[in-house]
Amino acid sequence: MKLFQSFFFWFVFLIVLYIPCVSETSIIQQSNNPAKGQQEKFKILDQGLDYQEQGNFGEAIKAFKSVMARNPDFAPAPFHLGLVQTELGFPETALKWYERALKIDDQFADAHFQAGAALLEMGQPEKANHHLNKTVLLDPKFADAFDLLGVTFQMIGDMQSAEKHFRQATLLDKDFNEAQIHLGKILLSQERLKEAKEIFEKAVEIDPSSDQAYRLLGYTLFKMSKEEDAKKIFRKAMETQEAILPFGDEGR
Repeated sequence: MKLFQSFFFWFVFLIVLYIPCVSETSIIQQSNNPAKGQQEKFKILDQGLDYQEQGNFGEAIKAFKSVMARNPDFAPAPFHLGLVQTELGFPETALKWYERALKIDDQFADAHFQAGAALLEMGQPEKANHHLNKTVLLDPKFADAFDLLGVTFQMIGDMQSAEKHFRQATLLDKDFNEAQIHLGKILLSQERLKEAKEIFEKAVEIDPSSDQAYRLLGYTLFKMSKEEDAKKIFRKAMETQEAILPFGDEGR
């Protein structure tokens, strides 16, 4: 019996000594293998992106928060949490995550852009303008940022700056239909009908299925007293989506 007790004592003693050695060895191995931690981080991030693409937002949020818990200085984690909230239609919550990403990395152009878009949706064009200006400074070829900057200037009432930024967006991306329409609307509001007509014709060329582009082109032609041409364009608009002619029943 005494022999058994002695054996048991030494067995427990060796286990107690062994456990901290294993833990210490594990820590050393992790610190000596940062590549493994990086691989794990991006693996979980990719899983979150897959969940988001599938519309499984709950699992996506869990994955991104897991990455953030393990890597609190990794800006893409809160950024992607913001994107989920944007997709769910919660710009206020999304903004908080974008701001958290920007606290980690103030040079994160996409985070500035998304923060600006969220603020614009919240009806705060001045604050949105700040983030979007930062975006184009960091990425001068970011066409969507120039377009949204144009929208902020338009909301503020600075039509000259709005036109300038819409034009820059169309120069950076010649197939950017939404920017073409924004530019055309500015020109139309200023009665610059010939210029507006050319822009809306370009928008129709870019996207022949855009009933909005057809309707705006038709309205511009109508303002130019080209009613027959306008009727043809409005009929074309009705082929893509129901549109109302401003000429009465005889125009149908």
